[in-house]
Amino acid sequence: MRIVTRNVAVIPARPVFEIAGRQEIAKLKVCAYCRVSTDNEEQLTSYQAQMNHYSDLIAQNPSWDFAGIYADEGISGTSTKNRAQFNKMIADCKANKIDLVLTKSISRFARNTLDCLKYIRILKEYKVAVFFEKENVNTLDSKGEFLLTLLSSLAQEESRSVSSNTRWGITHKFQQGEIMLNYTQFMGYTKDEQGHLVIVPKEAKIIKRIYKDYLEGKSAKQIARELTKDRVTPPGGGKKWFDSTILSILRNEKYYGDAILQKSYTEDFLTKKRIKNTGQLPLYYVENSHPGIVTKEVFMKVQEEILRRNNLPGASKGGTMTYQSKFALAHRIVCSECGTTFRRCTWTYTGEKIRVWRCGKRIATGGKECKAEAIYETDLQSAFIKVMNELVQNQEEFIGPLLVNINKVLEQQLQNKDKIETRIAELSEILTSLVESQSRMRPSTNISGEEYINISNEYNELVKQQDEMLAKEKECAMRKLQIKELVEVMTSKREVITEYDDKMLRQLVERIYALENQRVRFEFKCGVEIIY
Repeated sequence: MRIVTRNVAVIPARPVFEIAGRQEIAKLKVCAYCRVSTDNEEQLTSYQAQMNHYSDLIAQNPSWDFAGIYADEGISGTSTKNRAQFNKMIADCKANKIDLVLTKSISRFARNTLDCLKYIRILKEYKVAVFFEKENVNTLDSKGEFLLTLLSSLAQEESRSVSSNTRWGITHKFQQGEIMLNYTQFMGYTKDEQGHLVIVPKEAKIIKRIYKDYLEGKSAKQIARELTKDRVTPPGGGKKWFDSTILSILRNEKYYGDAILQKSYTEDFLTKKRIKNTGQLPLYYVENSHPGIVTKEVFMKVQEEILRRNNLPGASKGGTMTYQSKFALAHRIVCSECGTTFRRCTWTYTGEKIRVWRCGKRIATGGKECKAEAIYETDLQSAFIKVMNELVQNQEEFIGPLLVNINKVLEQQLQNKDKIETRIAELSEILTSLVESQSRMRPSTNISGEEYINISNEYNELVKQQDEMLAKEKECAMRKLQIKELVEVMTSKREVITEYDDKMLRQLVERIYALENQRVRFEFKCGVEIIY
């Protein structure tokens, strides 16, 4: 097919500009402002067309001097915050470099009424006019500002509509389980040609390293320091890692292949400010939405460890203390007399340094408020070796009853779960009906105020029970994982354990309670307890 080249002849418009408050001047310094709000090809063509149009228009008018084209590409018009060229143009107007600004329409200039009128009034003070071609409005005309108020309000409503439509589209994608990610800021993944999440092997190694280091006892701060030292590039670029970045990675469920969608949302379509979704909008949880980098078991262990470190018993009963990653025994030894954690101390005896662990309160009060005795570090290590050997030799005796109890709890939970969910649905329907009838000014006559309160209280109590059941289910699932982990460790130890293993203690032991007469009780993460 023969391609026909179209020739376009332009008949220039001849608008009359009344520059109020000016004396007759030979020429006006005229610029144009152009903007498109997306990066797609069609919009970029429009963007280039705007620039060409105004360059030609200004050049063809003998009464005008060309003062430049100011153009923002791929930036939304709902705020002037990130529009660099727009802000430069305003500065040049204030510097008396511009007399007249040409722009395609009010929506190209600003879709926010407040911003639009603010800048027009600023420019008016400097006797700079803005001409909106589509609306045929000159801001220094006597009728200009009245018309602008009306038109800008319409433009703002259009922007609100676009924002609402965009939110609807995003919500619809969430409902379909589609993940939306800022890949440049999210380490470990990118997207393929179909837009699906795919693992970046090099970055996945870093993610696995972070999870492994944390479970082996390193703090988030220590991991960040080591990654920075090794010159590993953090998410989003830069050189330095922060502990907040590490914790964000450790808490993100996407790393084991699931996704929680709509964790945050845009509160105001004008400011574009995003806030955390704490129940204002639905959350969407998608299981197996994409390939995981770590296993769910590893992720759950990390969450348990984060919780443990955040609730470490402090120097005083009921207090908490900051996690220290240097020693495996740190934060794990608890005084059975006062509930305070033990601290590592060094005694010098006949020139030899001896490591002991002492009650924090006894140290702080000089023994006035607690009489707990110090424990030699070597004795604690020996006790752990003997306890582990006892576990290996008698694992059925310790593990069997635990699994039976967990399964009993889960069975009972299952029986109650269906009843509670059914009753919650019934009460929810009743309460919704009452609220709707009240809003229509037609209160129900069948239910009294006292009955409504009773229904509401029952509903709240059942929801509370449901939350407790879910928490219990998670706890049981975690216990099963920890039992599995303990069994795997014991199975791998075919011979008698003879050496203390710092890593093993971190992995398996939750607490060590210091009892009387130099005795200790080991409390394993899976629930097993052994006194030595």
